[in-house]
Amino acid sequence: MWRLVTTLTIYGETIPSGMRNEDGFVCMFARPTHWTGQDARYSEECALLRKRAEIMCAALNRSEAERLPKE
Repeated sequence: MWRLVTTLTIYGETIPSGMRNEDGFVCMFARPTHWTGQDARYSEECALLRKRAEIMCAALNRSEAERLPKE
């Protein structure tokens, strides 16, 4: 079972830092950079990163029968 490992930033955002299963990490995610005066951009990038990470994790957790195309 794949799961996301998350980190709480000092700016109040929870971002995924990696994705792993019982055997270890499969990937690590780059952190969005926060610059003074760019809070809205930073929040948008964090939300997009969370969404993409959740999609990747859900795809890996689908069963083989669900992943194979129907004939």
